[in-house]
Amino acid sequence: MRVEMDLPGIVSISQIEAAPNMQSATVWLSIYGADEEEILKTMKSETRSLRKYLTDRLRAKYIPQLRFKSDPSEAHAQKISEALRDLDS
Repeated sequence: MRVEMDLPGIVSISQIEAAPNMQSATVWLSIYGADEEEILKTMKSETRSLRKYLTDRLRAKYIPQLRFKSDPSEAHAQKISEALRDLDS
């Protein structure tokens, strides 16, 4: 499923963790070239429309409440890569 939103930078979903009862889900976002707090605030404000989008397209007993968090793994990997490059210089 692909949904496009007008957000600054590049934002992609890196992982989704759904509760066993499917009533809530944490959506981990990889954010590049934009302020993380701004993106998370925007996503939170769009939660209602995203749930409606999912309701219209999924056959499920529950459409989970969505929580958005920034995925730190990519930023951490980038810092390690930069540190290794600096060591090589």
